[in-house]
Amino acid sequence: MRKLTFIAAVVAALVPSAPALALDGEWTVQLSTEAGNGAKDCQPNYQWDVILAAGQVTHGGDASTGASGWMTSDGLASFSFVVGQDVFRAQGKWKGNAASGAWSSPSKYCGGRWKAAKK
Repeated sequence: MRKLTFIAAVVAALVPSAPALALDGEWTVQLSTEAGNGAKDCQPNYQWDVILAAGQVTHGGDASTGASGWMTSDGLASFSFVVGQDVFRAQGKWKGNAASGAWSSPSKYCGGRWKAAKK
């Protein structure tokens, strides 16, 4: 049993964990609607807080909203938000403590621009 524990400890020490990125932390993401069924289905603006840890996005606010996605060290960003049956997808780029790009919602038939800022 001690041999198995030792092997597990050695393997754990050798497997690198995901590195922390300078952009890790709390971010506020704001979506602005520019096209689609804005008056009927889409609000003019949406806002969610997210937490970024080792480049992976998780939701940090309201439990009724799911968030996932990633930001890479070379500046790419991709998020998805799920609110009930509605899905919002955002892609873009980040630089420094800010990010921006385009978003769309296949469930609400609308889209626009988004921006994010690190808190």
